[in-house]
Amino acid sequence: HYDQLQGQYAGLKEYMGQSGVLTAFEIRFIYNKGRTSNTRLVVLAQTDDGQKLTLENADHLMSVPAREEPLSDPIPDELFAAWRLQVVEETQAKTEAELDQYLEQESEKLDRWAQDRRKALMATVDELDEQIRSYKKEARQLASTAEKIQAKKELRKLERKRDDALAEYHQSKKAIEQEEDRLLDEVSEKLELTCEIKELFTARWTLTH
Repeated sequence: HYDQLQGQYAGLKEYMGQSGVLTAFEIRFIYNKGRTSNTRLVVLAQTDDGQKLTLENADHLMSVPAREEPLSDPIPDELFAAWRLQVVEETQAKTEAELDQYLEQESEKLDRWAQDRRKALMATVDELDEQIRSYKKEARQLASTAEKIQAKKELRKLERKRDDALAEYHQSKKAIEQEEDRLLDEVSEKLELTCEIKELFTARWTLTH
């Protein structure tokens, strides 16, 4: 009885006095290796002349106080099959788009983390390069041969230190890339989506004052 809603759900007014069929089912999406799920209740409704109600109006129809009566004729199983499939596909596409957005955000975080690690390692190499350039410049100003020989020895130490830092950079760069791949695989695995459909009920309806 629509009047018992006291004017709520104005969208149902045009269906006053009409009858039809509705079906209710749950769509459950499972991801994060089964640890996370998202369930949505969906109601599909249409009139006897085939006019489809919006999903919002179908939801509202379920809120109308009702009287239960026995069903005289069986409702064909295939009546809502195509429409149900369409709604499931649209809902899944929306859920996948949300997960894709999450994946993009996580990938950006991962890129920034890897870039920061590489920059920090390269900064050490650049700092040693600068020290070597300064040392060479100062060594050229030295007067005695003994001082120049000592300076060259110190320079070789700095160059070996720089070469070690560069080798560490390349080694660490590979380790960072491997860690980046591992984390990306971990995020991707979490976002693998499965979908379950649970049929609840199908019924006839008549909207009266």
